[in-house]
Amino acid sequence: MKHCAPEETVHLDKLRELLRISQWPELRQELRSADRMLTPEQYAEAGVMALQAGLPELAARWAEQAGENQLQAAAWLRTGQHQAVLDTLSGDDYRTLALRARAYLLAGNRPAAQELAAQAHAQAFVAGDAPALIAAIALLGELDLRGALESGSRTGLMSALNILAEGLKIAEIVNEAADPHILALIALTQQHIQNGPKAQATAAKALDRSLAFSPSSVLALTVLGRHEEAQGQAEAGTLADSWWTWARA
Repeated sequence: MKHCAPEETVHLDKLRELLRISQWPELRQELRSADRMLTPEQYAEAGVMALQAGLPELAARWAEQAGENQLQAAAWLRTGQHQAVLDTLSGDDYRTLALRARAYLLAGNRPAAQELAAQAHAQAFVAGDAPALIAAIALLGELDLRGALESGSRTGLMSALNILAEGLKIAEIVNEAADPHILALIALTQQHIQNGPKAQATAAKALDRSLAFSPSSVLALTVLGRHEEAQGQAEAGTLADSWWTWARA
């Protein structure tokens, strides 16, 4: 077994601490120059941190080196490379199904996204995997919300709100904070049902709990009307337009 040199362990510890205290500029700089300090065994964790810091291209490269296909797919999705995910990620486990569902949604194939998201939801529920279940709920709620906004259906908005509320209930059951992506989608739904302080408060809560450059952060900023900040975060985090520009309509 190969052991990490002390300086390599110290560097990874530094990255973890910078992420914990949300020191984004320094963290992003350190990650970009981290290749020479990392061992192959550290690529997977570093890839997760790179994705959390809004560096999906770096995350995808390290995920590939670590053999972490699902992490690589998640990074590709951030940059809108949905076809790469559909071409390379296979399997019928619920995490793979959720990633492929997101790829189909970003590609504009909502029926396929709906089918796979529903399968992921059912499997994650049986497995008792709360994070995966919440991710599937976010997908299903977003699908309903997008459809409602296009059709102008208030019934559709209420349906989306009910689906997304399930995500809040799951978080409460497992004693975790509400997922920021769920909150951002709820805020957007509330804004279209009755624009007012409730939607703004929910969006502010989503933003407070979001990692910078993430889809939830950009969505929350959009609901708050801070469009230049949303655009800036999306560009800095290489976030594809298909994740969020639909919410500006």
